[in-house]
Amino acid sequence: MILNEVGGDDAAHVSCLVTTIRLQRQSWHYAWEILLPLLALVSVVWSIFRVEIESLADRLNIAFIGVLTIVAYRFVLAENTPRMNYLTLLDSVLIGSFVMMAATVPQSERGSRGASGPVPTQTPPRLPKPTKLCRPRRQRLQAG
Repeated sequence: MILNEVGGDDAAHVSCLVTTIRLQRQSWHYAWEILLPLLALVSVVWSIFRVEIESLADRLNIAFIGVLTIVAYRFVLAENTPRMNYLTLLDSVLIGSFVMMAATVPQSERGSRGASGPVPTQTPPRLPKPTKLCRPRRQRLQAG
């Protein structure tokens, strides 16, 4: 800290205080508190690819819950991080995670539709044509 007086004998004396403040950002805070839970959320949503292809409702349910969770997570981070007028690396990671999680919805639907495809139909067995032995029996039933 330096205290200077500026001015001469005939000028008014002005005092000036010069201080130095040293700040250091702790970037590991962002890794542990923000990026690690975000990685866990994305991993949970990617688990839809381990769910059976035929259960489309379960896959879409997991994907939509993941997308809604990342939106809520973004609102929580907006309250706890300083507001900036520019896109930060953290914002870029959040947007990329949101896009990847939102892309699982159409991919899940497309994968489910492509896997099931058209259901193969079995042709019913052909019935044998009536023989001469059957014809007289019908005639007897009708006559009698």
